[in-house]
Amino acid sequence: MMGPCYIGRVNFAPKDCRDPDMWRLEEPFGQVTKDGHLILCRMWQRTDGASIPRLLWPLLGHPFEGGNAFWSQPHDQGYNGQCLVLGVRGLRLHEVVRLVEDPDAAADYRDLERTMPRVWFDLAMREAMHLTGEPLWKRTMAFGGVRLGGGKPWRKARDGEGGAAARPYGGIL
Repeated sequence: MMGPCYIGRVNFAPKDCRDPDMWRLEEPFGQVTKDGHLILCRMWQRTDGASIPRLLWPLLGHPFEGGNAFWSQPHDQGYNGQCLVLGVRGLRLHEVVRLVEDPDAAADYRDLERTMPRVWFDLAMREAMHLTGEPLWKRTMAFGGVRLGGGKPWRKARDGEGGAAARPYGGIL
C-alpha cells in the first residue's frame, strides 16, 4: 500500500501585477493522504496562501517558499473548492502519478469524492506538515489557526462568493 507522499513539483507562476496577492501553480501537484486519498491541485488555480495568515508569515514563513508550499497548496485549494479529491487506495505509484499529470484522466476517475468536510482538509494539512518535517510547534500553531479562523473562508467559498475560484472544483464538474 502506498503511504502519504507528494506527487509532482510545486512551481508557482509569477505574481499578477494586477492582483499582487494571488499566485498560480504552473504544474499540477498532488498530496496522497494516509487514508488513501489524493488531493489533486490543478494548475493555474489562483491561491493567496491563506493557509498561513499574513500576520503569521514572519513566524511560520511565506506560504510559497520551502516546505510551506507543499502543505499550504492542497489546503488552500481544498478550502476554495479548486482541487479534486480522488480515492487512490490500492493504486500503484505510477497510476497515481498519471492521475496528477493527466487532468482528463483525473476528472473521469471513478473514485472522485465530491465533498470532503473542512476538518478533513485541516487534518490533511497537519499530516502534510509532518511529512515535510515541520516541527511540532509549527504544526500545532498552523492547525490551531485554521481551526479557529478557517470557518469564514470555508463558508464564503462554499456559498459561491468570490467568483470562479470559489466554485467547487473550479467549476469543471
